[in-house]
Amino acid sequence: MKQAKKTKPEHIWSLLCSTSVVDKDTNNVSVFNLVEQLNVNIDLTKIKNNKDSKIGIPVNFQLINRFAVKENKNFQLRIEMISPDNESSVLIEKDIEIAKGITSMRVRNMIGVLPLKGSGTYHFHVNVRADKNEDFSTAAIVPLGVTLNFQ
Repeated sequence: MKQAKKTKPEHIWSLLCSTSVVDKDTNNVSVFNLVEQLNVNIDLTKIKNNKDSKIGIPVNFQLINRFAVKENKNFQLRIEMISPDNESSVLIEKDIEIAKGITSMRVRNMIGVLPLKGSGTYHFHVNVRADKNEDFSTAAIVPLGVTLNFQ
């Protein structure tokens, strides 16, 4: 018997914010402080590497995604950050399980550290795949402007 091909979820939206709250009665989400720009002052005397190396900047961000899904069609999610010079850093990779009766879902991804190398536009790639034997495909790209001020 031929196994049915797994389908990827349909991406509806993605955004980067600092806080979100899910109402327990309605399951609606309130999003606070959308993040479009990050400005960081860095004291060169307090970093071990030079300013051309990646620096782990502590943040309190959430990358929230909403997907339309097929019932009982689990998938994998990977959040990858691409730097202005096209270097890739995988920030999150996880399996998403779809409960019975669910056709729309949100995924809140907590990000605590960003590996930054310099100023410019970084891009968060929201990648999905339906099966571990497939390659990830990009469902969405969320930009973040970064300014590093070395002092």
